[in-house]
Amino acid sequence: MTVRRGDRGEQVKRIQQALKDAGFDIVVDGDFGKQTEAVVKEFQRQKGLVVDGIVGNQTGAALGILEIADATVDPDAVKQEAVRLAKRELAKWSDRVETDSEMTPVLQDYYQTGVGESASAEDLQNSTWQASHPWSARFISWLMRRAGAGETFAYSRAHKPYIAAAKRNRERGDTNNPFWAFRVSEIAPEVGDLVCTARSGSGATYDNIDSQPFRATHCDIVVDVEPNRLTVIGGNVGNRVGQKFVSTHEDGLLDQSGDQSGYFAVVRVQSQ
Repeated sequence: MTVRRGDRGEQVKRIQQALKDAGFDIVVDGDFGKQTEAVVKEFQRQKGLVVDGIVGNQTGAALGILEIADATVDPDAVKQEAVRLAKRELAKWSDRVETDSEMTPVLQDYYQTGVGESASAEDLQNSTWQASHPWSARFISWLMRRAGAGETFAYSRAHKPYIAAAKRNRERGDTNNPFWAFRVSEIAPEVGDLVCTARSGSGATYDNIDSQPFRATHCDIVVDVEPNRLTVIGGNVGNRVGQKFVSTHEDGLLDQSGDQSGYFAVVRVQSQ
């Protein structure tokens, strides 16, 4: 399970007491409000955790509250729900773009739910600000959070951290985490997979994705597989949640020729 802003009860009191014991100034009242969320974020920041203000098994373990843990994630259910949500969001955006005022609350939800960030309406409706604040990884993080991935997904403001985390899961043979990354030459993408490419000439590859420096990347979720073609949906595609097509070979592997030469990884939510 996860405990977040708006929750109340004994579990919240235990979190607040653990934070107080850790030296934070916090009222132990069982109400997970704005102040508790702010303190949780500061604790996460200090511990090098994902700063989202949500207490799941990673933050709970850091606080010494090991009983906070997600129920076993159902990989098939996560994939199905993520695809359903992606298609719903695609229809919601239609011909709208990121600076349209009616899309502001939608983007704010991607930011807050996906990675625990706030974004003002003024910023989101400003094209100059948007140009320097890509939100595609926040959208993928939102998808996985809403789809029920719990603490198994490495929610991030950029794609690189969660691809790297999935690569490490596979290299360690971590059967407790269903998110594994593969080279595009190894597996044919399936519905519910993420297909990932280098962006802006970053030179990101499967081999260097978990090393420094930062390398710009982009991932989309596969929503349909046809002979020689994938249909994928992603955030910040044409300044909206957008759909595009990716070519594949007869064996289903990604075509890495031409403008698809940057594709390097497939992230799969798999049953172990």
